[in-house]
Order: sequence, then C-alpha cells, then structure tokens
Amino acid sequence: MALKLIKRMYYQGKIVAYLKKNNSILRYKLAMIEEKYLTTKYRVKPGYPFEDSELLNQKIDELEERVDNKACEILYSNPLAKITNMVMAEALKQEKVEESEIEEDKNIIIYDFDKYIEDMKLRKAEEDAEKGISRKLHPSCKDFISTRNALADYEYDNRILLHLSDITPIFISDFVDYLADERISNENHTYLTKGSLVNSTINKRLDCLAALTRNFYKDLKATEIILEGKQDSEQADVIRLSKDELTSLALMDLNVESECRIRDYFVFLCLTGLRYSDFCLIDKSNFVPHPNGYILRLYTHKTIKRAEIPLTNKAIEIAHKYEFRFDYYTNQAFNRQLKELLARYDLFNDEIIKYRQIKKGVEKVSMLRREKISAHTGRRTFISILVESGVNLPKIMAMTGHTKESTLKIYVDRFSPNLKDAIVPLEF
Repeated sequence: MALKLIKRMYYQGKIVAYLKKNNSILRYKLAMIEEKYLTTKYRVKPGYPFEDSELLNQKIDELEERVDNKACEILYSNPLAKITNMVMAEALKQEKVEESEIEEDKNIIIYDFDKYIEDMKLRKAEEDAEKGISRKLHPSCKDFISTRNALADYEYDNRILLHLSDITPIFISDFVDYLADERISNENHTYLTKGSLVNSTINKRLDCLAALTRNFYKDLKATEIILEGKQDSEQADVIRLSKDELTSLALMDLNVESECRIRDYFVFLCLTGLRYSDFCLIDKSNFVPHPNGYILRLYTHKTIKRAEIPLTNKAIEIAHKYEFRFDYYTNQAFNRQLKELLARYDLFNDEIIKYRQIKKGVEKVSMLRREKISAHTGRRTFISILVESGVNLPKIMAMTGHTKESTLKIYVDRFSPNLKDAIVPLEF
C-alpha cells in the first residue's frame, strides 16, 4: 500500500502518522512501543514479547491507512485545512467504526475531561436542588474547567494530543512549569488560561487532574505520578545552576554526539533564557549581526513581545555548531535525555528538600537537585545570574519577554545583591 500523504515516524515513545501542512503538524499515535522493538522503517520486529508482531503490524498499517485516507478527504474538501491530532481524532470518531478498530482514540484526556466535568455539573446541580440552592455553576466545577483549559493550552503550544499514557513524571514536571509561566493572547490565538500561577493554584490543577485519573480512569499509578508533582505550599526555591556550575558543564569533555547535543542545547538555554517553545522555532534569521557579535531577536511565542538577547561567545559558538537551528527534540524528549545525561555523569547530586501536602499534614521529601532540572531550568539560570550580577529588571524583561515585574519577584527576593550587602555590618 502506497500512502499518499502520511509519513511514519517515531515520536515520544510511540509510532505516529506524521504530516506537516498548512502551518500545522499532525503526529497521530499509531502504537505505544519502545524503539528497541522496531526496525529502521518503524515496523515491529519479529519476537516482540508483548503481542504477536505480525498482527500488531497489520493493526498499525490499517490505522495508518485510515488516518491517511481521512487526511486526504479533509484536504480534498478544504485544501487550506489545518490537520492537528485533535482534528484527526474527531474525524475518525465520526466514522462510527467498531471500538476495537480504533483503540488509539481511547483515553484522550481532553475529551474525557469534558465528560467528567459534565457529569460533575449534573451531580452538583442535583445536590444544590436538594439544598434549595439556585446558581448557574457550582464553585467546585470551576477548578476542573480551568484545569481542562490549561491542558488544552498546553496541547496547543506543544502541538500534541494528550492521552492517559502520556502522564509521566517528565510530563507533570513540564506541565507544572507551563502553569507557572505567563502567556498572553494575540490576534492569531486566544489562550483559555493566563498562566503565571502560584504554587497553591498549581496544586489545585494537579488535584483536579488526579481526580480524573482516579475516578474516571481508575488508574492509581497515574494518580500517584500527578500527586508526586505537587509543589511546596510556600513558594519553592529556584532550581538553577550557578555561573561556576554552568561554566563547568559547558567545558565538560564529552565524546558521544547525542550527549554533546543535549549539553550544548541546555547551555544555550542557560545563556539566552529562552522558553523551549521559542528555542525550537528560531533559525538563522533570528541571529542579527552586531558590532560585538550577534543579537538574538525574536517575538516570544507566548507573550508576543519583542525580545533582544545579546549573545555570549559560547552561545554564538553553539549556534554555529548546529547551523542556527534547534528543532531536534520535543520538550519532553529533551527533558528526559537531559536528566539521563546528568545522572550518567553524577552531576548536581546535592540533596534538596521538598514539602508535599498530604491528608495528614505536610510530608518532607528529599531528592537530588538534578531530578528537578529541565529545559526551563535554563531560563531560571539566565534570570538568576543576571539578577545576582545587579542587572535591572527592565533590561532583563527586554531579553526574556516578561510583561510583569511581579513575575520576577522570586528572583529578586533570592538573588538580589542588595541582600548580601545588607549583612556586611554583621561581618567580623
């Protein structure tokens, strides 16, 4: 069978049907499977231990063909149509095929969240009626709606469709960072949520997601993963690298190409403060020659604010090495490989203390700092080192694309040089 549009590829632990067209990307999941069980053409190898490989290949081929046919059908009706994972899932659902034939359409989080919320609205309305209370929406539903909307925003920015199987510690860590980061709607896209959430509100969102996995899916493992991601009730310390640590990492002698790429990308993030969503989109046109080297100039994806970042010699060296493009990894794949690299070389193994809210009070949990390091740590490292060096907030905001000084308050509180000066009279 010769496919007309779809290309098969491996993405975030799964075989996907890939299509890039009309400024949209489709990566529709065909099967979850470890890459070691696949051939170079992404077919399941004979002897796959969990299912008959021949039968599984047949099921993948059939689903891929249906996705391709549906993509052709959509584009025939509208040549300018944008085909995303969500559009494809909805189109396949409308075919009314047997449930067993479209197993991968099960457990789509957004769709199931909508069902869960509608059931909750009905239950709460009945409870209100019994108590003689009249109101449009029970307050407890609002947090669930906000959580659902935050997940939809996350899907938009990361160009994915979340399934239950996507709930991993790396995803939860990334989602927590996403909730804490700000985003601003523009003429091209309206976000459902604003971001910039404090830890207590982030925990509410995680509680709502955990309620879905516990009550709707009956998946206690996913529920535990989500609750493990809850933040300290007080604002947590900033997980970042010091300037000395960043320098040591940048100069580390690595011989494996994949390790060098991960290290270099992370160092570049630390030297520019870019969000990963912006990092993946830049190309040579964003690097503007300057008398002292280069300036990185872009409009930030989330805040649509112009940012100009003077580049250090090391950042320029890395940019040249990778020909001014950094779209090699997805966010989650990068975070996973970064953590593996840090563990392999036993880096940043100092213990940090995390306080987690539980039913009986607060639980004290210790972990290695590297377990909390991700792509977003680069942005925190960039801001904290600049604050520590006395760079004023307006200059930092011009580079990071922040729109509110209050967002940077945590860095000022922890790294302002004025705090160190204040204790000089006590030295002896």
